[in-house]
Amino acid sequence: MTLATAPRYDPDEIEERRGHAVVVGANMSGLIASRVLIDRFQTVTLIDKDPLVDDASARPGTPQANHIHVMKRAGQVVLEDLFPGNGDDLTDAGALTVDLARGVKIYTQGDFFAHGPSPIQKYSASRPLFEQTTRRRVAKLDRVTI
Repeated sequence: MTLATAPRYDPDEIEERRGHAVVVGANMSGLIASRVLIDRFQTVTLIDKDPLVDDASARPGTPQANHIHVMKRAGQVVLEDLFPGNGDDLTDAGALTVDLARGVKIYTQGDFFAHGPSPIQKYSASRPLFEQTTRRRVAKLDRVTI
């Protein structure tokens, strides 16, 4: 299976909304789970042990929060499906668009990878910035409480 052949998310496949879902953890997984669950449940509550502030600062105890992250293509596609305009949100908030085929030198096992023939565009930002832009989108959803 490849990204081109994988089925895309379709909220219309869900027949009825009922019940209440609780998601523990406001990391990217919890945020995305909250977005998908609101298509199935009447209400969703997202909780986290840390206070959630509206800036791109690291949450206490979050591993690798201050590293530069690069979002894989599948993640870009899924987030754009769930939150149309997500890429614009990221770049507006300060994320960079990086061409991994030409703009990055990757060194491993004693040598550099060769540059690729076609662009591989990825978003690059800190983990807190990725979380912040996604959390803002989730916070705007009706019937979701953070």
